[in-house]
Amino acid sequence: MSIKIAINGFGRIGRQITRLLTSDAGAGLELRAINSLEPIDQAAHLLRYDSNHGIFPQPVTTEGQNLIIGGHTIPFLNQPDPTRLPWSQLGIDLVIEASGSLTQGKAGLHRQSGATKVLITAAADNPDITLCFGVNHTLYQPDLHHIISGSSCTTNCLAPATKVLNDEFTILSSLATFLHSYTINQPLLDGGGHDLRRMRAAGLNIIPTTTSASEQMPKVIPELTGRFDALAIRVPTPEVHLAYLTAKVGRKVTKTEVVAAFTKAAKELFHGIIAVCDHPLVSIDFKDSQPSSVLDAGSIIVQDDIIQIMIWHDNESSYCKRMIDLVRYISSVTSGTTVAPASS
Repeated sequence: MSIKIAINGFGRIGRQITRLLTSDAGAGLELRAINSLEPIDQAAHLLRYDSNHGIFPQPVTTEGQNLIIGGHTIPFLNQPDPTRLPWSQLGIDLVIEASGSLTQGKAGLHRQSGATKVLITAAADNPDITLCFGVNHTLYQPDLHHIISGSSCTTNCLAPATKVLNDEFTILSSLATFLHSYTINQPLLDGGGHDLRRMRAAGLNIIPTTTSASEQMPKVIPELTGRFDALAIRVPTPEVHLAYLTAKVGRKVTKTEVVAAFTKAAKELFHGIIAVCDHPLVSIDFKDSQPSSVLDAGSIIVQDDIIQIMIWHDNESSYCKRMIDLVRYISSVTSGTTVAPASS
């Protein structure tokens, strides 16, 4: 049985998820509709041609208010009021809320329109639950959790790696710094805004700022409450994050032990979520990589009971793949049937 999905918001994340849902990665998941406010011709063009990910191999055309993607017809709506969306008529099981504007209690408006579940592709205020696939997604309960946050890309990057360190060595305190690619809400040239740093030219500066991971990490790993904090540095690259995590743990450790813990996790509990890289690579080499956390094995520093690691993460491709994984899990638990994962 296919799961009927709608996407609200057709920006970087909405388009990348659409690419996944209309390719082999979306097997068993049916994209029924997309809602966004831009003209359909613009949406089709940006789906087909992407400066980061290249040309989408599926043909993309339009017919009236329908997107035709690889021969599949998908209604493209321009409805600004989520309470007037036709989710009931379309039989939508789950809305992927990717607009970035319905994260503060308003995502539930999709349920008023007939959707059963809502997955927010961002950190959110007061969802029923915040899930990070591979870390705490099994906490989902279909009778209790209807508005779900998939957390932030930075949390999806660091949470699996942090859980490995905590499970193996017990984290007593930890600090993280994210080298974070610029995003669409940063200006090309200096502009106005309430944040005097983020208003500066994204492509010309290294910009210290905050990160939602500070609040999100303890939500998905409660043992980190009072033991974790983080900041971010926006850098002039379009994609791929690098996270530095420094942790004081419960005993002296060696670099060999750290690598062994991650290698085991990558093969077992975190298969497909964690990877270990022992090659001297740079950020562009991780573009379109699928794991959430790629340990840079050559950059580990250990001093007695203090560990510092570097984690690579594609903040678009990997994050969107985890959202698809969450959709599959939520759907299978809710329906009591298995939505088989697509072959990787």
